[in-house]
Amino acid sequence: MVYFKIFLNTIIFLISIVNLTHPNAAEHLFRSKGVTKVRRIRSDGGFDPLNAHGGVFRKLDLSKDELRLISEYHALTEYGKIIDLMESKILDSEDMRSKEKINLLKIIHKMRPPKSVKHLLTKNDKHKMKHHYHKQEIGQAMDIILRRLDEQDPSTRREIVDYFGLGKQDPKNKETRSTER
Repeated sequence: MVYFKIFLNTIIFLISIVNLTHPNAAEHLFRSKGVTKVRRIRSDGGFDPLNAHGGVFRKLDLSKDELRLISEYHALTEYGKIIDLMESKILDSEDMRSKEKINLLKIIHKMRPPKSVKHLLTKNDKHKMKHHYHKQEIGQAMDIILRRLDEQDPSTRREIVDYFGLGKQDPKNKETRSTER
């Protein structure tokens, strides 16, 4: 149970913390001991979402609308759309040398999600997620993702959770690995 709480809080952390347009999004999360870290990071100004993923967002001249789009795509697990937007911004940038553009393109292409992540949510799920996202109801949005994760077979679930960088914290991953031994 402790691992599941860590897993859930980490997913909430990842989705809410990269929210580039709602600086106080974490303040709207339910109150529990597990989310105080998220609130503290948001409230003390120590976290800058533009520095996420090696600072790739900071290197580009992104408008407020583009930042809002990136935030929304991230919340809806539309990582491919983020990569496409970033790729076009890199290629159109006149402030970067060719070598820097090539390095950034390599970085974002390594971040491309597997098909299992792309197909995790249905159109209906994404519509509901968007609704919760705009109302800053992070917990309800996470319920949708967790429900879909629970519906996956163990190897697909492991692939998705590993892509999110949470493989070690997924309680079902631990159960599966212990039965495989």
